[in-house]
Amino acid sequence: MSETAQQYELAYHLSPALDEAGMTAARDEISKIVTSHGGTVSFTRDPEKTRLSYPIKHQRQSWFGYTHFGIEDREKLQEIDEQMRLDNNVIRYLLVVRDYRSQTQGALRTPSAMRPHKQSIPRRQEQPSQVAPQEMEKQLEEVIEKL
Repeated sequence: MSETAQQYELAYHLSPALDEAGMTAARDEISKIVTSHGGTVSFTRDPEKTRLSYPIKHQRQSWFGYTHFGIEDREKLQEIDEQMRLDNNVIRYLLVVRDYRSQTQGALRTPSAMRPHKQSIPRRQEQPSQVAPQEMEKQLEEVIEKL
């Protein structure tokens, strides 16, 4: 893997209907998708059966695994995304950039090719209120009189 390759993580949930052999075949198919588009797989966590916090496609369990890979051509990410979307064994997936600058925090971010464009909203700054000296004197006198 070259030094210019950007690092990514592809996390996925596979259908719980798959048996061990089917899960292994689906995991290998995901690695094949990545390598066929020019990616270099550096790490793969074998999927484990897990209970979901909320249903995904009416399923309460899934096989969860992830793959770390590097790829130089960012345009190939769209093709990987499309292949993952078409895979019937994948019920949900997420492709994120692995940010090595803040690796200690485990920072991940969505690739810009997949991220919707956000416009920055300028913050409104409040101006301090200006009170005329005569008005301030008048207010002070009213407060002192009430004491």
